[in-house]
Amino acid sequence: MSAREKMTIDERYKYLRLMQDRYLQASRRERGALHILKHEGPEQVLGG
Repeated sequence: MSAREKMTIDERYKYLRLMQDRYLQASRRERGALHILKHEGPEQVLGG
């Protein structure tokens, strides 16, 4: 089971809010990198 499947709904919302804030502040190039991170999983973004 992946880390994404183990997250509670509250953890998912927290992760998505974090991603949204980062995405809105990012340049176009950085947004592309964030899309890749989103698909790799939250452990890359949250430092887990």
